[in-house]
Amino acid sequence: MTQQEMVTINAELRDVAKTKTMYSLRKKGYIPAVIYGKGHDNVNLTLSSKEFMKQYKSGSLSAHVIELNISGKK
Repeated sequence: MTQQEMVTINAELRDVAKTKTMYSLRKKGYIPAVIYGKGHDNVNLTLSSKEFMKQYKSGSLSAHVIELNISGKK
């Protein structure tokens, strides 16, 4: 797979939080997210809404593999 086909988005790990904390994250410009799958523990993340929207508006997210850089680990 070439670099042109892969999009990297930076993310940070976060603790599970209540609704008030989620609202606070969104107000600060972050998106609370969760990665989940069969046979794996859920991973709670925070993404930069600015970075995500830049990729979304460019159309990069619809036809490419998304690689998450979570606290320095891919």
